[in-house]
Amino acid sequence: MNYEERRIAGSLKARASKVAEVARLKFWLFQKKSAADAFTALKLDQHMDDVLLSPKLNTLSTYVDMFNKKFPDSQVSLAGTLIAKYGDVAVAKALVRAKETSRSKDIASKLQTQQLEGWLNSHKSVEDVFTLLKIKDDGLLALTSRKLVTLDEYIQLFNRKNPQRQTNLFDALRGGFGEGEFARWYGWLTYNPSTAKKAF
Repeated sequence: MNYEERRIAGSLKARASKVAEVARLKFWLFQKKSAADAFTALKLDQHMDDVLLSPKLNTLSTYVDMFNKKFPDSQVSLAGTLIAKYGDVAVAKALVRAKETSRSKDIASKLQTQQLEGWLNSHKSVEDVFTLLKIKDDGLLALTSRKLVTLDEYIQLFNRKNPQRQTNLFDALRGGFGEGEFARWYGWLTYNPSTAKKAF
């Protein structure tokens, strides 16, 4: 088989694979398979970081879009499916990591937007998200945690949607940790400028 024949054969194989995938998704839709069941059927049940790098996640994303179009009264989200499996904290931290990698940056950004908007739509305050992310449980390590990136992203979204209730990361941490505890840590940060730069 020469190069041209191999190219045509490869193209036909890819097209056949795509047709088979669409047929499978339509069959799942006919069955009204949930996004969670589709997640399991795609064998995406693995470490969160690996899920974000898997091409099967795009297949799941396509199915979620099809499901929402077919059943507008039973809307689901890709982020919600992952959160149901791994929890808000694990998803939030994994998405921050994934946004730093070119292979997963786009899908991670999409998922983070869904997660943040989900919190906003459920009327979560900045204080609620601080608690949800269990930032206080991390103690001093929280000040360089990826959770802070997520909290800061939420604060920016919250401020855009609530111009009369503006806040910032500094005030959120001070309120979350309490004046006394945060004052001690902030004092420590003044003697550790590299850590302070990461935190603020």
